[in-house]
Amino acid sequence: MQANEHNITSDWLCSQRSFAHRIAAYPREAIAATKKAMDYSDTQITQGLLEEQYLFNQTRVMPEAQRRMQRFIDLGGQTREGELTLKRIIAQINA
Repeated sequence: MQANEHNITSDWLCSQRSFAHRIAAYPREAIAATKKAMDYSDTQITQGLLEEQYLFNQTRVMPEAQRRMQRFIDLGGQTREGELTLKRIIAQINA
């Protein structure tokens, strides 16, 4: 393996770990609902979207989801500046 291939592999592994840690920071219920919604990705678009909306509404009323949304708003997530620094805001919520 050449040095460049090693760097690509190392960078890929690092990005995958980072992605896994980001997912793990979310509430388990939200992760489960997302996985379930993906099960409908092969169905008719209308049925899939309706199921996704239903699952989203189920998670939206959970206390942890409400706490996180309030934190998002408190950090300015619904402002122009917040939209430009979304990665930072999400990191603060997940901290």
